[in-house]
Amino acid sequence: MIFYMEKAPYEAKAAKRKSEYEKQMASYNKKQESMEDDAEEEFDKKSEVHDDDEDEDKEDAEEDEDEDDD
Repeated sequence: MIFYMEKAPYEAKAAKRKSEYEKQMASYNKKQESMEDDAEEEFDKKSEVHDDDEDEDKEDAEEDEDEDDD
């Protein structure tokens, strides 16, 4: 019985640390998920911008062809 009494403070401390760890991990995972969502949105925006750039390049090429016809 003395063994359990000696062990009790360490078990309480371990339980407290485990609880804090789980809270920190939940917060971290939530932050990671939001960062992934932001990264996906940023990728989508870059894709849209990239598409616009391609359209502008096509227009520029057509304008160059028109100038050559003169």
